[in-house]
Amino acid sequence: MIDLCAWCGPWCGVLRRRSVCPVFDDVSLRQVVSRRRVRRMPRVQVYLPDDLYEQLKAKDLPASELLQTAVRAELERRNALEASDRYIAELAEEVGDPSARQTARADAITRKIRDRNLTQVG
Repeated sequence: MIDLCAWCGPWCGVLRRRSVCPVFDDVSLRQVVSRRRVRRMPRVQVYLPDDLYEQLKAKDLPASELLQTAVRAELERRNALEASDRYIAELAEEVGDPSARQTARADAITRKIRDRNLTQVG
């Protein structure tokens, strides 16, 4: 006899012949909130040097949240670098490569900005 999932009931929508939900056989995965199935996020194992781990625990910092923030920031940084590389390539196609004089001028402007920011910080 085919019946509804014994665990999920009408929420599962799975018709089956077994008494155990084919999707949620593991008891630890059985989480239902407001008639919705909640899935766990994928897990990643991260290794930290002992001193970094001790500082993290001493300050009672949330390692998972910090790692998520760091990974998002790094992905955003890399996406921005890729986008700027694409833009520079498109610009080079449109107007051509810069001359040696233009490159030297851009380098000088960059050094001025960097040095000014360093003196303001220091």
